[in-house]
Amino acid sequence: MKFLSDSFTVRYDDALKSIVIVHPDKDELQSPLVQIRQATYTNMSFKELAEFLGARLLLLMPTMRAHFKEEIDRMNEQP
Repeated sequence: MKFLSDSFTVRYDDALKSIVIVHPDKDELQSPLVQIRQATYTNMSFKELAEFLGARLLLLMPTMRAHFKEEIDRMNEQP
């Protein structure tokens, strides 16, 4: 199963009270790849949530992972 893609749908799921990132091909993957629950984002500022959501979305995109590979590798090296 290939879950990385350069296209995703980001939406607010009212039933889950969550921001979800879903794969564009529902036949490929039906469950959300990322679910940011209300308990997570409630105490965040707009800027914090934007950075949190943006980072998760970029990491799911092969083109962006390749573009930022060195920076991602450096972040993974930190204790």
